[in-house]
Amino acid sequence: PAIIINDKEVKIPYATNQFNLCKAVFGNTKKRWENDELLDKFGLSTEEKVKRQPYDAMVAVNKKIEQEIGVNDLILCENKTFRVNPKYLQ
Repeated sequence: PAIIINDKEVKIPYATNQFNLCKAVFGNTKKRWENDELLDKFGLSTEEKVKRQPYDAMVAVNKKIEQEIGVNDLILCENKTFRVNPKYLQ
């Protein structure tokens, strides 16, 4: 799996929280994803859920994108709500 921006590819590790975050937010770019919805997408049991996991995954993805492409705000988080930055959607 990878994110491709302007013909540049950034690999995302399969079956990780980063992968599951990207699968959700890029699977429905119009939706605003709540923290709890993403935790469910991560496939974790209630005992395993750590509220920061979606945020940490977003930070890691944005860091990879910034290192490879120079974009540091591809995925946004506002009040535990995640979405793809609309300025990058066509």
